[in-house]
Amino acid sequence: MKIIHTADWHLGQTLYGFDRTAEYQHFLSWLAETVRQQRPDALLIAGDIYDSHHPAPSAQRIFWDFLDQATLENPGMRVIITSGNHDLAEELDAPAAVYRRIGVQVRSQLSYDAKENPDLEQLLIPIECLSAPEEMAVIVAIPYLPAGTDDGEEAATEWQQRIISDAIHLAAKRFEGMPIVAMAHFFADGAIVNDGQGHEVQRTVDNALDAAALATMTNYMALGHLHKAQQMPRSDGKVWYAGSALAMNFGEEAYPHGVNLVNLSADGAIDVSQLEYKPLRQLLTFAEESAGDIEGVLKQIASLPKADKGTPDDDWPYVQLVLSPSDTDASTAEKIKSLTTSRQMRLCRVTSNAPQQQTGDAPDNKPATDLQYLQPALIARDAYQQAHGKEMPDEVARLLAEIKRACIASH
Repeated sequence: MKIIHTADWHLGQTLYGFDRTAEYQHFLSWLAETVRQQRPDALLIAGDIYDSHHPAPSAQRIFWDFLDQATLENPGMRVIITSGNHDLAEELDAPAAVYRRIGVQVRSQLSYDAKENPDLEQLLIPIECLSAPEEMAVIVAIPYLPAGTDDGEEAATEWQQRIISDAIHLAAKRFEGMPIVAMAHFFADGAIVNDGQGHEVQRTVDNALDAAALATMTNYMALGHLHKAQQMPRSDGKVWYAGSALAMNFGEEAYPHGVNLVNLSADGAIDVSQLEYKPLRQLLTFAEESAGDIEGVLKQIASLPKADKGTPDDDWPYVQLVLSPSDTDASTAEKIKSLTTSRQMRLCRVTSNAPQQQTGDAPDNKPATDLQYLQPALIARDAYQQAHGKEMPDEVARLLAEIKRACIASH
């Protein structure tokens, strides 16, 4: 039996105000072709389909178009979708009638029976091998379990762990002898994450679940939530994050992307390979190697092709510049502004390589010539950061970008 595992598409995400619809269309076209070539028995999408609870119509359209194409071109293939923390259950469930017609099954939220007990039966989805119908497996499709949705008698993580464990045990009882594949969306203990400074660390967080313990009861666990594709330690090769479709920020620019291809034997043995996807646009960081090395950054910018009039910009990379505080004077700002606007690139941000302070400076202490003030979108992001103490949500950035485009169109 052949299964493709993917997750964390985040359809509708914007990057520093730039619309990414073309990139997502590119990914979904690649995935449709991959599915067509591999002919899997099941396609598992483990949460965070959308980037926000209220996705843009363009994001919904490309999602439904993909489902329509994939199910039409691959008759009999099971498509099973579980929710992630970025998904709104009601939003995912809205096209329920269409899902039923094209053979897509969605588990967006945990339901309860008349006695207020979790209905775990509805999480169990048996599937069969298209080329050998006598070979079967059961998918335990766990929707995202919000931390606040516990029974009040145990910690949220203990409740989440128990729900998943009980569902897997029920699958083993109801479908005795069948291989078990669980899919869920959570932070696994011991996973590798980015520390926000470009370094990868293996760490435990308060809301982490023990995926290694769950792995003892399954043949494969298809996880979503973390954007770095990885195999979890202490799981005998059974627990995997497929990783995100695209890099969500510059901390993820070196992450590989793609999907997992899982070959599952009738006896439960698995073979996992990663099918690589090359995104339409790269994320690039041009940084000073030492203070005052602004010429080195300028050379890196100049190495990009010139942006001649009429040049298609579909594959222009996103760029961030990391400079020393001494190189934020007005003269340098003008040099960079002139050079970046003549190259095939999307300048997202210019930031300082100075050590981060524990307490933020007041807005009035920020130099007026700081390079990030060269673009309105970056001004808005910085203002939001100063006002709220956190990054502007991508949904807000997307709305600002739409307003900007509407204003330009009106003129």
